[in-house]
Amino acid sequence: MFESPNLPREDLPPRVPSKADSLASLVATHNPPRNYDLQVAERTRALAREFEVTLISEINASGRTFEILGVDTAPNGSRPGGTIFLSGGVHGEEPAGVVAVLDFLEVHAPAFLDQFRFRAIPCVNPSGYQSGLRKGVNGVDLNRNFFDGSQQPEVQAVYSFLKSGPQEFAATFDFHEIDIFWADEGFSASDNPLGYYFYETTRVAEKRFGPKMIEQANVFGEPCIWKSIYGDKNE
Repeated sequence: MFESPNLPREDLPPRVPSKADSLASLVATHNPPRNYDLQVAERTRALAREFEVTLISEINASGRTFEILGVDTAPNGSRPGGTIFLSGGVHGEEPAGVVAVLDFLEVHAPAFLDQFRFRAIPCVNPSGYQSGLRKGVNGVDLNRNFFDGSQQPEVQAVYSFLKSGPQEFAATFDFHEIDIFWADEGFSASDNPLGYYFYETTRVAEKRFGPKMIEQANVFGEPCIWKSIYGDKNE
């Protein structure tokens, strides 16, 4: 359910959470609690019945070990439409992206296997998923430390997986969720849009398919139509 995404920014009601509604309070009272092994790792490993599932890396946090797992739908060959990479869970408090990747691989990917090869990491930040907190095992925002040579083990795992397969992609999708409590980097909670949006980057403008995606997604809800999102122009 989206909260008045078509209203002008100045007319939107305030959405700054109280201390009682803090993210930490929500995580502490979450029912059922987050369980990475049951909710993510087990579902990912079950995909081995159809696809190749790889243990990319192990992350040690809070006295236990978390597996970062990768999936490849066609490890022994290419497809005419190329390779598509999917990832979710970069931010631990955003489980929707993890669920989206797993649901796609379980339910929808088989319809496209003749055309595309899919490679995926359903959950990049397993310790963050477990705790329901944004940052990685070293206490940093992984999305601000995503580059080749990063010292963050989760980022290193992603690069290791990417380098183990095709180096060119027809498209890549990194799924996120809007945390309505997020306030950092000069932004407040009132800057967090509640309609869906995405960033599209391509070196060839003619290959943009964002407008078509928005058109198809309209059946599920309304996109954010603010003129800018976190200071970036929204088209």
